Amino acid sequence: GHCRASPFARLPRSACYASTTMGDETSTSASGSAQEPAAPAVQGAGSVKQQISNLVALSLRATVPEVDVEPIVEVCTGKFGDYQCNNAMGLWSKGKGSGTSFKNPNAIGQAIAKNLPACDVIESASVAGPGFVNIVLSKSWVAKVCLRLFYLQALHAFIDTTIPLC
Repeated sequence: GHCRASPFARLPRSACYASTTMGDETSTSASGSAQEPAAPAVQGAGSVKQQISNLVALSLRATVPEVDVEPIVEVCTGKFGDYQCNNAMGLWSKGKGSGTSFKNPNAIGQAIAKNLPACDVIESASVAGPGFVNIVLSKSWVAKVCLRLFYLQALHAFIDTTIPLC
């Protein structure tokens, strides 16, 4: 894939938001997903990577309900997106020859992208190569999170300077 493992989630660089087209890559808008919006407990819980992993877990359950699989989500380092789901190849190797309806790992990746729940966190998902699901965070969601952090920082600064210690 185009991503690396990272113990820390990061906010995306603005250059990561551009659409990428390469080879057999296709895009799916998260808002055009057939699934219902994710449960409120999923959105806003934990780091950005944890939130994306929770959404991918819901997609994996919808894509391959007969297989219990943990989401493999990594932070992207390139121009392919902000996060990447790397489950398609593993699922393909597990299901090969078992009568699966998927023709190849890319088809599994397409199904994972299509089954991502509609939410305000994900702007789009695209599939590249052998099923790498590249996920782009919503610019408006990132802006809301940044604004919320700014206000929290300002509130803490106000409290620290105006409330006397006993």
